[in-house]
Amino acid sequence: MQTLVQDVLPAHQGTLVQRRGDGLMLEFESVTGAAAAAFECHRRADAANQGRPGDQHIVLRMGLHHAEVLADGIDLYGAGVQLTHRLAALAQPGETLCTAEVRDELTDGLHASVCDKGERLLPGQDDPVRVYQLQPVGDAPRNLLRWAPESLLPRVAFVAAQNYANPDWNTVCQLVVTELTAAASRVTSWRVISALSTRRLTAQGLQQLDAQGEQRLADYVVQVAWGHSDSTPVISLRCTDVRRQQAIWQQDMAAPPQAWVASQEGLAADMARDLATTLLAREVRIAHDSALHSLPGYALLLAAVGLIHQTTKSASEKASQILEHLAQRHPRCAEVLFSLGNLFFLSGIHGFLPLDRVPTTSLNYLSSAIDVDNEHAGSLGLKRHITELFRIPTDSDPFTASQLTQIFPNDGDVWYYASCSEVDPSSAQPTFSINCAHIAIEVSPLDPQLPLRQTSLAFAHFRANQIEDALHQAKEAVRLNGSHLPAMALLIACHWESGDLDSAKYFANKYMTLRPSACVQAFVKHRTSEQNTLTQRIATALYKSGMPFD
Repeated sequence: MQTLVQDVLPAHQGTLVQRRGDGLMLEFESVTGAAAAAFECHRRADAANQGRPGDQHIVLRMGLHHAEVLADGIDLYGAGVQLTHRLAALAQPGETLCTAEVRDELTDGLHASVCDKGERLLPGQDDPVRVYQLQPVGDAPRNLLRWAPESLLPRVAFVAAQNYANPDWNTVCQLVVTELTAAASRVTSWRVISALSTRRLTAQGLQQLDAQGEQRLADYVVQVAWGHSDSTPVISLRCTDVRRQQAIWQQDMAAPPQAWVASQEGLAADMARDLATTLLAREVRIAHDSALHSLPGYALLLAAVGLIHQTTKSASEKASQILEHLAQRHPRCAEVLFSLGNLFFLSGIHGFLPLDRVPTTSLNYLSSAIDVDNEHAGSLGLKRHITELFRIPTDSDPFTASQLTQIFPNDGDVWYYASCSEVDPSSAQPTFSINCAHIAIEVSPLDPQLPLRQTSLAFAHFRANQIEDALHQAKEAVRLNGSHLPAMALLIACHWESGDLDSAKYFANKYMTLRPSACVQAFVKHRTSEQNTLTQRIATALYKSGMPFD
């Protein structure tokens, strides 16, 4: 800071107007001088950062604007001053932004390299402001992401609650906020928003988005309020998780304001460490419970999903190995747990596992997924489907299949499970199932489960005795996945009931080629009930088309 004031500003006809927290208000005689000074500041900060760990880097954000202002010898006033503040807040670490008024005073390629960043909505501005990025001529584009590891740390802001009944209390709160901000800045497990930036936060707008609407200013906001209890002064601290809109930590301290001041090991330091411990544990839990954190993890999950829907025993076994590995590494990832539940369910339906193992194992995985994320649509839908399919009484499912489609109208899994939720012909609702299957396909046309959804649509038409439509959809399902035996069995039944015995026999032979041990008795065994009319119709068609009975 001293070098900046003594060397950089005089060299570019600049003046230090005021220090504001960790920010500076500077005034220059010319736009070119301001731009040159900004570049010099960045160069000196980069040089100072050499050899330092990332969390100790000095990183500058700068905003430049050219406007008439009012001066009283102490500070500058006017709309232009506020706009400059907004630009500095908008800039990324290591970036210099300016307005069109500054751009017009510079020659692109001579004084600076100018990049148009487009129009941005800034607080306090009625109209969008055109923003430009400046950097020295000939310099490679600044790597604004070099501090990426540190940027993963949670951002914490300390703000004073406004007390309009007793304004004197606001001064006390601001004093505590200043001490807490300083104490918290010495903790390395988070990033503390500067006192200058926290002025953008108010008690009424703790979840305010930044000017671009791209990210929140802080992940956590600690609000400081001041009051009395039995004539004893009380400082109340309340931490809110802005992302989830939850209050997660609160402390009420009966202590005089001076207890918060001065010493690095005082009350402010104790509170900062206590809060840091709480937030660190919370961030670890959130990371543990969230989706997979790495590209290899996602790649493995996608590979497993693809294998599941190949509907072969070897592919299912490989999928099981991958998912069990992911479950060991990420035991509270809802998507992995859901995929395991889905894998066991489909393996039982396709005959790769004994059917009596399916409900318990699948429901255990699905219940674990719902424990992690009680709004995981796929797990809720599949759990409801399994309990209905195997007629398992349960009091833990608060929603019907139809209600789930209303809660998650854009989730293809929910619509798919709803389309095949009615398994008892006496209570079947063909129109409902047909509509759900159509929507399942429409909302997720590229989903790996598309052959299953196409099969569900074909079954819905078949159950409604719409044989021609069922035949068309079954053909499409087999085209999408030629080894999907339930779709092929339905295709055989559609051909047989439509009178095309030759096609029925052709696909029956193909079915038995894919599964040499296939027989009608095994097909019925792997269905929920021999009394199910739909199962009996398909079993009859398989037998009439040449499949052995046992």
